[in-house]
Amino acid sequence: MRIMIRDIIKRDRKIIAVICVILVLLMIGSYFSMGPRGKPKILKEEEQIPEEVMPFELAWDLVRCRPGGVMLTWDDLSDDDKEFLDMIEKSLFLYFWNEADPITGLVPDNTKNRRMASIAAVGFELSAICIGESHGWISYEQAYNRVLKILRCFDPKNPKVAGSHGFFYHFVDTRTGTRLGKSELSLIDTAILMCGVLHAGQHFKGTEIEKLADRIYRAVEWDWMLDKSKNLLMYSPGGVRGKGYSEYILAYILALGSPTHPIPASAYHEWAKGYRWHEYEGIRYLGAGWADRALKLYLWQTPLAWLDLREMHDKYANYWQEAIRIHLANYKYCTNYFKSKGLPPLWGWTACIGKDKYLGWATPFDGTIAPFAIIAAIPFVPKLAIPTLKFIYEEYGHRLWGSYGFYDAFNIEQNWFADVYIGIDQGMALLLLENFRTGLVWKEFMQIPYIKEGLRKAGFVKGFHPDSEGFIKDWLVIGPFEASSVEEAFDTNFINEANISIPKAGKSTKGLVWKELHMPYGDLASRYIDLSVLFEPRRASTAYAFVVVKSAKNATVDLEIWSSGLIKVWVNNELMYASTSILNATGPYRDVIKDVKLRKGNNTILVKIVCSSPSGWKFYLRLIERK
Repeated sequence: MRIMIRDIIKRDRKIIAVICVILVLLMIGSYFSMGPRGKPKILKEEEQIPEEVMPFELAWDLVRCRPGGVMLTWDDLSDDDKEFLDMIEKSLFLYFWNEADPITGLVPDNTKNRRMASIAAVGFELSAICIGESHGWISYEQAYNRVLKILRCFDPKNPKVAGSHGFFYHFVDTRTGTRLGKSELSLIDTAILMCGVLHAGQHFKGTEIEKLADRIYRAVEWDWMLDKSKNLLMYSPGGVRGKGYSEYILAYILALGSPTHPIPASAYHEWAKGYRWHEYEGIRYLGAGWADRALKLYLWQTPLAWLDLREMHDKYANYWQEAIRIHLANYKYCTNYFKSKGLPPLWGWTACIGKDKYLGWATPFDGTIAPFAIIAAIPFVPKLAIPTLKFIYEEYGHRLWGSYGFYDAFNIEQNWFADVYIGIDQGMALLLLENFRTGLVWKEFMQIPYIKEGLRKAGFVKGFHPDSEGFIKDWLVIGPFEASSVEEAFDTNFINEANISIPKAGKSTKGLVWKELHMPYGDLASRYIDLSVLFEPRRASTAYAFVVVKSAKNATVDLEIWSSGLIKVWVNNELMYASTSILNATGPYRDVIKDVKLRKGNNTILVKIVCSSPSGWKFYLRLIERK
């Protein structure tokens, strides 16, 4: 037998060689037909992410008056303010309606170069059309036809816009869709485009638009953009990975939720390892890289234009509360800059056009202010944003207002005012203003199953909870109540301590107002609740912190407490702890309250903290479940 095989091999060597070559070619073809790192796969058992179940929840709905904790809504505005903002919103919308190419429907990146489209601006454009239709600024038929025209440019069956593996080049020709220059395949710009695509599909649910939008999203090979470490690259070719929090959270949620080319949940958590917390004038905030650059507002306004994260969080952060803190820190940082120069206290630092160049992520603050960022700030800090916009309109409107509202940016130190509109900036302002007004984009976008799945796989949960180690970081606080001495403050019952009814944010007790105080979940330093964020620390001043803990069952817990001064703790109106040494009023105090009984359902916790030193006013409370 061996001799026969050897003879056959000698005789038919050429034939066998040809067969081997054919087999190799077939194997190579099979490999490439799968696509590089792009084959849809069923997740392994360890990658199937279960719904996270937490034993304790903070019943924030009982103490909060309004979603997001924002104390001013559209309905609270005066008629003049509503008219002013309505004028702004219509102007923003008209950019997308009037400037789009009549053949493709693609909107230009900016009004200085109408043959250059930004795919991110197109994402905002699609949502803008939905907004315009909802207000009756255009008809349903007009909106439908425009959206369908745009989506057909990205149809994976016959795309007119240049791209690869479902991603599209950052800048393309508005008429032909061809790649411009050395434009990159952009992760974030494709993600922003997909947000608009999916939103349009949801807005026109049950139509050809929904089917086409679904096909476009399914074609994106998110896993193709992973590097060897399973981190998403920022662009291709030659891309690098992003590090730390940024607007790229949008891309991760979209990639996690993909039914065809998902990335593993581990990629999201690897990316989140780069999270860093910074501080400016007592405000802790999440960012990456340089502490000041992390204050740029687009990092938060871009993803939250679509994602409604007001009532949910992952294990790292409550991103809505982080965004509020960023806006407050941005306000302080910018107004301090202008006050030091004797100029009006303006704010609104973000990526925008500058006098001589585009001012992106790496550019330090030079006094350039972007009105669109202040418009987009309204959902987060309406009491700061709306008066600032009115001031800018009255003082600088003659040089800063045009056909589509405020121009992109200005710098009063340089006596420079832009005369250009930029699509992504117009879109960011429009979507967030509409969300403040009606919540339309949030409501529709958050109904999309792919978005729900992406958030679930990233570990987002609804509501408020203690952090991963049981530290409670969300409190309703009131103060300061004044006394002549620390001892008097400790002994005085300022708010009916042992029989307190559940208070509400924004409501008054003894002439003072209950306020929400939220600290970052993933920031270890923020386990110490810093009351000086809200109140000036003065010796013998008293503050109270209140929370409702919802337990899934009757439970026995230990409460670990720490305070910089004298402290008392009540659970379900029963005094559980009081500092034992009045003489040692300087603190700090740390103790554990053993065997605290929590009933199934709601349990109230009230903490009284007396400030013993103007150098600090902090406490923490940790919930430790007894097994």
